[in-house]
Amino acid sequence: MNEEKYITKKTLQNIGRRLDKTNAFDKSIPEFLSTIASLPEASCWIKPAQMRKALVAARPDDGEQLFDKLGMRIPYRLRDLCRLALYLPHLAEALCVIVERRLKP
Repeated sequence: MNEEKYITKKTLQNIGRRLDKTNAFDKSIPEFLSTIASLPEASCWIKPAQMRKALVAARPDDGEQLFDKLGMRIPYRLRDLCRLALYLPHLAEALCVIVERRLKP
């Protein structure tokens, strides 16, 4: 894994623009996550430290506890996290929290 394949602010901005064009913010959570998983940018990796930082920034009161519930200890591709979130409520909640904070216009 090369460093440039990890998620960046620019990657998130690109994802946000694509989601705006598809009206993804108006879709159900499963459709929303599936839309993100289908984007080319979703092939980037997310480190556990990045996930923790984003959750704590979005929810200072319980972001750390939400991260602990995930049990994330290795990097995952955003695409894989979105697909797993369809079956894991805590992961779906975490991704939605991050997306609302980072991507929503």
